[in-house]
Amino acid sequence: MPSARRALLCHLAAPLPTPILSLMGDFRLLVNRGIREALEKNLTAKGSLSKFSEGLARDYRIHGAHARTAMDLALSLDKGHRRRLRKGVAGKVPYCLRSFLHADDATFHLNATTGHVRLSLRNGEWAGFDVRMSDYHRRILASGKIKQLRLTPSRAILILERSVPEAYAPKTVLALDTNERSLDGVALSRGRAAPVTLPYLEVSLVQHRHFVRRRRLGRKKAHDRRVGRRLGGQEGR
Repeated sequence: MPSARRALLCHLAAPLPTPILSLMGDFRLLVNRGIREALEKNLTAKGSLSKFSEGLARDYRIHGAHARTAMDLALSLDKGHRRRLRKGVAGKVPYCLRSFLHADDATFHLNATTGHVRLSLRNGEWAGFDVRMSDYHRRILASGKIKQLRLTPSRAILILERSVPEAYAPKTVLALDTNERSLDGVALSRGRAAPVTLPYLEVSLVQHRHFVRRRRLGRKKAHDRRVGRRLGGQEGR
């Protein structure tokens, strides 16, 4: 079944503790090092920085999942940088200035009742902080699964994944000519077929009214195409 993701903003109930702030600073450094490594060695595949992330996790003494997430983010930033260069857009190499953290669902736990979040810093070491939880947050959390936590010094953003219904697959196609004053068709029954005509005498009057309105809006908003296009699009065609 297909799925979709959405973001849920949660405000912090208190300032983040020092260990988490330190982890956010290290995560920023990891992303910047991953960006430089991928550009220097021309790496583009998703898992091309896996071994490099293992070494960074040991050097910075953080959870290996945080290092892998940082490398995936670095590759994503490099991808956008290369795309801009191909299009001839001049730009600098991506660089993260502010501390932040992207944590996968395996590295944290959220208590929706109390709003307490336990975050893994490294193997066997955890730190916690609290976010404000309302009935709206709990209702949204009940309808999906938390996949990622995006943390800044001022707020926390939860990335939720939930299944969406299958796209409707039409079984028949019906084409209508909106310029006609009648709808013509064939009614089929057992052993016989009969032509059917449904008159719509007012169709031409309605279309003419919309035509006059669109032409008047076009003259009135000739200096502002954006507004004229939006207002004209509200008239029937």
